[in-house]
Amino acid sequence: MIVFSWNVRGAVGKAFSRACKEYIRVHKPDIVVLQETRCSGDNVKKVIKNLGFNNFILVEAGGYSGGIWILWRNDNFNIKPIQLHSQYIYAIVEENNKAHWLLSIIYGSPREMERREAWEEIREFARSNTKPWLMVGDFNAIANINEKKGGVPADRRKCLEFANWISDCNLIDMEAKGSKFTWRGAVRDNRDRVFERLDRGLCNSDWRIQFPEAYMMCLTRTHSAHHPASR
Repeated sequence: MIVFSWNVRGAVGKAFSRACKEYIRVHKPDIVVLQETRCSGDNVKKVIKNLGFNNFILVEAGGYSGGIWILWRNDNFNIKPIQLHSQYIYAIVEENNKAHWLLSIIYGSPREMERREAWEEIREFARSNTKPWLMVGDFNAIANINEKKGGVPADRRKCLEFANWISDCNLIDMEAKGSKFTWRGAVRDNRDRVFERLDRGLCNSDWRIQFPEAYMMCLTRTHSAHHPASR
């Protein structure tokens, strides 16, 4: 199974459609998960239909921010949502009646207080979870000072806080192949461009045992400031 994850920074428009369709054509994902779609109302189903998907789970954007989608075509997959939130989706994935596993899609709020609230909710969930678990998306946080280049130095305290959160949730970082940094910022006031590893895949030991050959690949960036990733 291939899962394709991308913070698209807006899913409306021909540029996004062309880029997303090309990624799908080349990488042939079974499940496509998108963050920061900035799309709601009637536009959502129009965009999803244009991409060629007939199955979806989504959290609509709030105004012109947020939005999380899970898309799939194959009816051999049974994906059931169990919790929807502005910053995450929990869903159970079943493939051809095989063992269930938990998929979480993350879009960490750029506002630290909101992000911390979501982190605490996920930490509580992790304490009772017994299923194999994969978590992918844009966390809007880095776990190590080396995951940032350019701009002001990374905040060591915040890095440690995020790294401890990953550990508290009993998750393992699926270190991606390809580009070390998954997001690039704009150039402002002639300063160095900022690069960070905001997007990642995490899993627990049960999921890793179930899928021992799985890995993350950071793909070539286009359209968005974020690189997509494929597993």
